[in-house]
Amino acid sequence: MVNISVADLGLKSGATYGDICARACELGLGLCPFETGAQLRLEYKEQPYNEYLHIAMKSILDTNDCPSLFSVVSKNNFLWLDASYGFSIGFWFPNDRFIFSIN
Repeated sequence: MVNISVADLGLKSGATYGDICARACELGLGLCPFETGAQLRLEYKEQPYNEYLHIAMKSILDTNDCPSLFSVVSKNNFLWLDASYGFSIGFWFPNDRFIFSIN
């Protein structure tokens, strides 16, 4: 796995999730399996406060039928396995961080 920001992928002004995944693929990175989020949450016990790591994965539908990605989050003195919007056209900022697999 690799932890990389949108800017580190060369997308300095931010990008859509579709563009982020396409750029990562060009760099030899791939999407993670679904279970990556849960496994990372279990193992990453010393996550810095207010860090959000979004799992680059094929979107899954939440209870409202919205495409979602897993996110491993440290906030409010708790460690969370959360969900973020996984729309391919959803915009992400340069400092947002994703976990990709290494192909």
